[in-house]
Amino acid sequence: MSGADDNEPLKTMVRRLFGSGAIAFLAKAGGAALSYIIFVLFARLLSADTYGHFAFAFNLGNAMSTIAGLGAATAILRFWPQYTVQGMPALARGAAFQGGWLTLAATAGTALLMMAAAPVLARATGSPGVAHLIITALAVPLIALSEYVASLLRAMGYTFLSLMPRDIGWRILIIIGAGAASLAGLQLSAALALGITTATLLLVVVPQLAYAVKRVNATAPAPAQTDMASWRKAALPLWGAAILYVLVQQFDVVIAGLYLTPAETGAYFAAQKTASLLTLLLIAGNLVAGPLIATYYHAGDIARLQRMTTIIAVAVAAPTLLGLIFLALAGKLLLGLFDPAFIAFYPVLLVLGAGYTFDAITGPTGYVLQMSGHERSYLRILAITYLATLVAQLILAPRYGALGIAIPNALGVVIYNLLIIHETRRKIAIDPSVFSLFRLPSRP
Repeated sequence: MSGADDNEPLKTMVRRLFGSGAIAFLAKAGGAALSYIIFVLFARLLSADTYGHFAFAFNLGNAMSTIAGLGAATAILRFWPQYTVQGMPALARGAAFQGGWLTLAATAGTALLMMAAAPVLARATGSPGVAHLIITALAVPLIALSEYVASLLRAMGYTFLSLMPRDIGWRILIIIGAGAASLAGLQLSAALALGITTATLLLVVVPQLAYAVKRVNATAPAPAQTDMASWRKAALPLWGAAILYVLVQQFDVVIAGLYLTPAETGAYFAAQKTASLLTLLLIAGNLVAGPLIATYYHAGDIARLQRMTTIIAVAVAAPTLLGLIFLALAGKLLLGLFDPAFIAFYPVLLVLGAGYTFDAITGPTGYVLQMSGHERSYLRILAITYLATLVAQLILAPRYGALGIAIPNALGVVIYNLLIIHETRRKIAIDPSVFSLFRLPSRP
């Protein structure tokens, strides 16, 4: 075989990764820019305290949608490619529809519980009313369903259609809605701001759901089959891992709402959203990598799996490190866009940014374990590290404030990734991080 032929699989892989990856990055980069505009816009239209209540409810809704989602959005990324590559369309169809119905039922029940708990949450966060918490509860099924539908479309290979409606379309609608409310002379409250985000999400989710159902019917027309025993065995640890991961990403602001003033909570939220811009490339890489990891692993092509994860890690690492430098230089300016008082949270921004940067340069670590059937190992690692993080935050937040929340978060991210790299090397004989360039993976 010629050298060109030997390199052809690599060329094909690179084209596939950077073709879909470019779409994913454009969607995520555009979505991040629009999100930033949204959060700055609301910060300008709301008072400092009201913005803090908005931030608390917004992150709570995102966290609860994942907690109530039963891990279905992650599970379908594994099961659809697995059943497709194994020639089992009936099981693929069953997994797709079963996951959707379970997501809808579980999140609807969660929304009712959140409504009942709204008065308690309002008192705990110093809120004068519960309207914003009620609206957040109503948004939970929509957020979870939109995430599930996007995952299903990604698993089927429709990267553009899975990302653009929510990442771009929804956010444009929010900006239009907020701008229209302001021009109409409406006094924006946390409830109205959340009402705008919820109503516009509904406009996006319904047509995307209809399209996903159409594609499932066309791709897997065989009568649906179920394998609840296998799905439950895999979904439970995937669900637990999804809960813990969203707690790492979102629950900081909820903790801030309990220990800091509403204005400080808003400032922490602004720092977190600014620092999270550093994860854009990793998120884009993960969006493409998830189904491919499942495909390569279940096809037994470990060499190609190593090659793909290394490409992603290298492509993510250098730009993210440059992004951290930019954040260090321009961080105060970015925080000042929200509110000049938020500049005081510049140290928090740097701490969170350092953690997010390390997460990015280690590549698609979590997805490798989850998509390869080692979801229980992933759950164990995430549970241990997040429990330690949470305990540290609860101890340090009352004394050190925002930094007492941010520092444990960043350290937890570092330890979590190092443990996963060790586990993937031990169980799958690959290293999905940039460190794979410097040492050969050990064999089990």
